Amino acid sequence: MSFFKRFSNDDVIVDGEWLSKAKDMEVLINISDIEIKKQMDLIHLDVNHLKLIKALQPLIKKNIDVIIDSFYASILTVEDLKQIIEKYSTIEHLKNTLEKYLIQMFSGRIDDSFIESRKRVAKVHYDIELESKWYMAALQNIQISVMNLIFENIGGRHSIREFINAFTILLNFEIQLVLDEYHKENMLEKEKQYEEVKCDLKNRVRYVSEEVAALSEETSASVQQLIASSQEVNFNVVNSTNKSKMTREAAREGQTRMLALKNQIQSITESTAHMKSIILQLNDSSEQIKKVVSIVQDIAEQTNLLALNSAIEAARAGEYGKGFAVVADEVRKLADETKKSVSEISTLIGKSNEYTLEVVNSINEVQAMVVQGENESNFTSEAFENISKSINESIQEIQSVEDKVDGLVKVIEQIGTATEKVAASAEHLDETVRYI
Repeated sequence: MSFFKRFSNDDVIVDGEWLSKAKDMEVLINISDIEIKKQMDLIHLDVNHLKLIKALQPLIKKNIDVIIDSFYASILTVEDLKQIIEKYSTIEHLKNTLEKYLIQMFSGRIDDSFIESRKRVAKVHYDIELESKWYMAALQNIQISVMNLIFENIGGRHSIREFINAFTILLNFEIQLVLDEYHKENMLEKEKQYEEVKCDLKNRVRYVSEEVAALSEETSASVQQLIASSQEVNFNVVNSTNKSKMTREAAREGQTRMLALKNQIQSITESTAHMKSIILQLNDSSEQIKKVVSIVQDIAEQTNLLALNSAIEAARAGEYGKGFAVVADEVRKLADETKKSVSEISTLIGKSNEYTLEVVNSINEVQAMVVQGENESNFTSEAFENISKSINESIQEIQSVEDKVDGLVKVIEQIGTATEKVAASAEHLDETVRYI
C-alpha cells in the first residue's frame, strides 16, 4: 500500500502566503506540569510552531477521510492489529476517534486538556495490550500522509521546510507524551505486580516462618523430652553398669568361697580316708584280739579240765591230797573267771566289730557324698567363672552403650541448640517480613 496518494490541492497557496497566514493564527500553550514544559523547551516547541500547525488544520479537515482511510487500510493488513480492533471496538468508531484526535492535534492549543487526552490514548492502547511498536508504526503512517499534504499544497521550499519542521516537532512531542504514559502505565503495572508478588511472598514467608516457628517449638519440646529420656536411659545404663559390677564382685566372692569349700571338701575327703584306714586297722586289731581271746578261752577250758582232773586225783590221795585239792580248786575258779572274762571280751569285740562296720559304712557314705559335693563344687565353680566372664562382657557392652548414649545425648542437645537457633531465625524472618 502506497502512502503517497493524491490529495485535493485545489487551494494551493504560493510560497509566503502560508507563512503569512500562520502568523495571524491564535494559539495557546498553558501547561501546569513543569516536566512537560521542560520537554517542550528541549525540542523548542513554541507558539510559532503551533501557529504553523493550526494553519494546516483546514487542510487536514478537508482531507481527513483520505488520511483515515489510508491509515486503516495499512493497519488492517496486520492480523494482530485487526484482531485487537475486532476484540475491543469497530472500525467506524475508531475512525471517528482518530478524526477528533487529528483535528485536536492541529488545533494550535496545548494545555492540560490536550495533555490528558494524549495520556488517555496511551492508557487505552496499554489496556488493550497494543504494543508501542504498532503505535509508532501508526504515527509513521499519519506522518507520511500529512507530509504528502504539505508537499502537494504548500508552495516554496522554505515554507515546506517550516511546516514540516513544525509538524515533526509536534509529532515528536505527541510520541513523547504517549510513550511516557506507556512507560508510566507499565511501571504502575509492574509495581502492581511487584506489590502482588511482594504481598504473596510476605504471606508465604510469614506462613512458612510461622510454620517453622511452630515446628521449631514442637521440635524443641520433643528434643527436650528426648534429652530427658536419653538422660534417664543414660542413668539407667550407668545404674545397670554399677549393678553388673556389684554382681561381678559377688560372683568373684562366690567363686573364692567355692574354691575354699572345694579345699575344705578335699580336706574332709582326705580326713575320712585316713579315718577309714585307722578304723580298718582297728578292725584288724580286733580280729587279732579275737584270735588271742579264742586261744585264751581254749587254754582256760583246758585249765579247767586240768583242775577237775587234779581235784579228782587229790580226792583219791586223801589227806595227802587236800592241799593240792585247794590249789586245784583255785585254778578251776581262775579258769572259770578267765573263761567268763574272755567271753565278755569276745562279746565286746563282736559289738566293736559291728560298730566298726557301721562306721566304715557311714564313712563310705560320707566319702560318696563328699565326692558328689566336690563334683557339684567343681560345676558351681565353673558356673561362677562363666557368670563372671558373661558379666565382664556385659559390663563392656553396657560401657559401650553408655558411651553411645552419652554421645547421643550430646548430639540431641546440639539439635536442641540448632532448633532454638532456627526458631529465633524464623521469628526474625517473621519480624523482617512485617516491615517489608
